[in-house]
This record gives sequence, structure tokens and C-alpha cells, in this order.
Amino acid sequence: MEHVNSVHLLSSYRESLLINDRGLCSFIELIFASAYGRFEIAKIILEHPNINVNAVDDQGRTSFWWAAAGGHYEVVQLLVNQRVKTRLKDSNGQTVYAIAKERNYGYVKVHLRSI
Repeated sequence: MEHVNSVHLLSSYRESLLINDRGLCSFIELIFASAYGRFEIAKIILEHPNINVNAVDDQGRTSFWWAAAGGHYEVVQLLVNQRVKTRLKDSNGQTVYAIAKERNYGYVKVHLRSI
């Protein structure tokens, strides 16, 4: 819960927060939250008016790709509801569906097939 409170505090600085700024490993905050399945944090980040839901890391992977790669079904649903681009491929040509299938995340695969 402490992390969620920290994100709330940071997001209160709406205008000055560089929400799409990449860190040293080329991840924006939304990619981190998605990769670790942090639904509540991702939800708060998505409220920022300047968030780029389709931002990519240095491998061409989006927050949507990372959520699927981690099998984080709720985050995948949240991002789909934010109208992310669902058919993007990373720099290796791998789709979100392909990574979910490779890692055998059943619920994520079924959901991705339906969109």
C-alpha cells in the first residue's frame, strides 16, 4: 500500500511530472507497473493526462507486452480498456499474443484472442 500512496503523491504533481521519461533501463513508470503486475499503480499512472500508453522500451516492448509477458491478466485488461495498440511487435518481431502463448498464460491468451 505504501507504494500506491507514493504514486498518488507523485501524480499530484501533474504538470511537472515527466510521466513518459525513460529511466536508465529505458522503462517508463507504466512499463514497470505492468511488468510487475501492479494493477493499482498502473491505474493511477493511467490517470495522468500526458501518459503515452504505447510508449516502448529499447526493445520495442510496450507496457501491454510486459503485462502479457508476466501473465498479469488484470493489467492486460486495464490496458486494453485504455485503447492500447494490441497488434504491435517488439524488435524481435514477437507479438503480445506470442509471448503469452510461449509462457502458457491461459487467461491472458484467451483474452488476447478475443480482442
